[in-house]
Amino acid sequence: MTRKDFWASIFWAVLGLAIALKSLAYPIGTLAHPAPGFLPFWAGMGIFLLSCCSVIKSMRRPPTAPLFFEQEGGLRRVLITFLSISVYILVVSHLGFLISTLLLLGFLLKAIYPQSWLRTVLFSVLVSVLSFVVFEHWLKVPLPKGPAGF
Repeated sequence: MTRKDFWASIFWAVLGLAIALKSLAYPIGTLAHPAPGFLPFWAGMGIFLLSCCSVIKSMRRPPTAPLFFEQEGGLRRVLITFLSISVYILVVSHLGFLISTLLLLGFLLKAIYPQSWLRTVLFSVLVSVLSFVVFEHWLKVPLPKGPAGF
């Protein structure tokens, strides 16, 4: 990790702590009955804790890998990701959340850092179905439906 990583991690740690502290102005509630401050408090704490881990990591060892854009194909991977998410936004209302997400994840897993077909299919199906169940059924968020009704 570099000096920039250290300072970026410090920034996010301070921001996460500020979010968590500011959210204390609202009732937090419990996991079973969350109040308005619940999500910002725990999101802020998550940002803070992960940033602290990154600060510690940046102090413990020197950089071992080249920066993302210095790697061969780094910019190409960013462009592929950006374009594929743009296409996802255009097709999700026509194909539905489940099918669009499955195709997006499958494409990204094969195009960005190619994975085996087994890993690609398993991960894409698992994440797509779990996301659909969590948002559509548990949280009752209306997701775009495709021609098959999901």
